[in-house]
Amino acid sequence: MPDVVPLLREALLDLEAAGLAVQAQAARDRCFAACATSSEWLGEVGVALTGLLAACGPSIPPSTREKLRTCLKEVAKVWPRFRMR
Repeated sequence: MPDVVPLLREALLDLEAAGLAVQAQAARDRCFAACATSSEWLGEVGVALTGLLAACGPSIPPSTREKLRTCLKEVAKVWPRFRMR
């Protein structure tokens, strides 16, 4: 699995630049909390990103939305419930 961390960090910084600093920080807190396994971590990332996309959808710049979706595609390899439709 490719390392999604740099892309995830970049997307969260993009969200801050777009005026969504509170939402970006909430997602960052969840995405980078301590987890026992990589599978658990990916699940947390999936929950954080799907919540972020649902709550802020149209406010997220298209390029940032694509970065978040790319991260979710990687999450879905382990957690299929996060597959984008």
